[in-house]
Amino acid sequence: MRDPFLERMTVIPLGDDVLEGLFHRGQRIPPCLILPPLPELGGSMETPVCIELSWALSRAGHATLRFNYRGVGASTGRRPDDLDLVEDVGAGVEQLVTTVEVPRVCLVGYSFGAFVGAAAALRDPRVSHLVLVAPPTRRYAFDWPALAARDLRLHAIFAEHDDYCDREATSAAVISAGGAISLVLDADHFFSCGLDRVGRLAAEAVAR
Repeated sequence: MRDPFLERMTVIPLGDDVLEGLFHRGQRIPPCLILPPLPELGGSMETPVCIELSWALSRAGHATLRFNYRGVGASTGRRPDDLDLVEDVGAGVEQLVTTVEVPRVCLVGYSFGAFVGAAAALRDPRVSHLVLVAPPTRRYAFDWPALAARDLRLHAIFAEHDDYCDREATSAAVISAGGAISLVLDADHFFSCGLDRVGRLAAEAVAR
């Protein structure tokens, strides 16, 4: 096979707990940490969108790491409050910068993962890029002024028919924060249509 998509299992330490993860090596900067959607709705690193993002970014040459939050899959511990999952993201960032030996990473968050990723980016100076895939802005409050002040490379990818996102207001907020936007036509929040397009757009966003 040419350029096979072969991830290796990894264990991410987090205090007394460990997180289950899958890592794919790559040489292109920045490496990418992929953040899954809400666990209560079945979100995990095996969600099709997360798999597609891993595949597309790895094909583009980036190292990728996707993982399960505490209490999901083989990750130990109990499910914390939503914003406490920022600690899980921080553990993933630490694992990625240590493994790849670079100081900065990109967070690629899908759905709820976009919300957690945005919160984590405000706390962690090692985050240089932030890609928000189908950000659920009708359910969660994103701190757009703080993200603008953070001076990130910000990009949002929207689904055309997404009941969880106020696309007009969110597009304006992303652009006002210095970011860019992309749209997947005919897609809903779960990308049952247009999944391959999500991966390509994410890879293009990180490359910029």
